[in-house]
Amino acid sequence: MLNGTKNGKNNNNGNSLKVKLNLNSSDTEMFIAFAKSSIEQNIINTVKANPNITFYLFFPPYSICWWDSINQEGPGVLQRRIDLEQLTIELLLDYNNVKLFSFFNNFELICNLNNYMDSIHYIQDVNSQILVWMKNGKYQLTKDNYKKYLEEISVFYNNYNYDQLFK
Repeated sequence: MLNGTKNGKNNNNGNSLKVKLNLNSSDTEMFIAFAKSSIEQNIINTVKANPNITFYLFFPPYSICWWDSINQEGPGVLQRRIDLEQLTIELLLDYNNVKLFSFFNNFELICNLNNYMDSIHYIQDVNSQILVWMKNGKYQLTKDNYKKYLEEISVFYNNYNYDQLFK
């Protein structure tokens, strides 16, 4: 079941189902502290312990339906998700043995639902293409380009007409 749909049909006369959460600054601070601790414990400690290994890491390209589900959670939730991605990027780009990639600014990929089995699992062809892009350095995030990337995805996902998904 995709958000706002049941049996492939919209539940609410052409408008996506909206479930709103109220975010406050302490919730956001808690999410950021948890994310930072998790990244340090689960990724950075390994990166630091293995300076002679190059780590190729990427944010998997979730579909526009996944972004819609985040957007439906309420004002600020989608931007908080992007802010947490920024935190992750900034923590990881401090290490020369990390090559970091994201495909969330490949809007053609993200918005083509034929590329997905559900809102987060993409088809095998996408996986193969990701490997080619990573090999060629395409969609790689660097200290020079990540702020522009974050601005681009923030504008796109915060302004996308999600209701069109249900027409």
